[in-house]
Amino acid sequence: MTPGISQTIEYIWTDDKKRIASLETIDEAGSYPFPQTYDPRWIVTELESGNEARFKWLNYITHDGSLWQARTYASTMPGDWVFVGFEHVPYPDGDGHPESYINFFDWERQPWSARVLDVTEPFPAQPRFDIRRGLRLLVHNDKLSKISITLNFRRD
Repeated sequence: MTPGISQTIEYIWTDDKKRIASLETIDEAGSYPFPQTYDPRWIVTELESGNEARFKWLNYITHDGSLWQARTYASTMPGDWVFVGFEHVPYPDGDGHPESYINFFDWERQPWSARVLDVTEPFPAQPRFDIRRGLRLLVHNDKLSKISITLNFRRD
């Protein structure tokens, strides 16, 4: 996988099968002040078999080896653009939380992070990921601000 902007992420699950995931195309209906959109589903392709399926939840292994799943949620924003975020939930169940990125293992079990870039006109539009090597952590302080930190790992 290459850092940067991409329509897909490359990841593995507990069966170690190589998979590629992307998101459904986003469309927008209506006009401001009441535009609407929908939450895009995951399109997952198993590399070896070529089988493709659509899922509400993406199962993945996160940076510490724990199992999680994420679904997307989309919100139409003033100015005709769509924000897409993630809801994380421990797999197979547990309490989740909203987040703007996911941390996951690629095919070689290296840590990566991905967030969905804002989706802009013209619609329908294909969501794209900002993919970075390493993992992102949010550091909160008591002044109601947060800082995003990306950690990179190197093998010596």
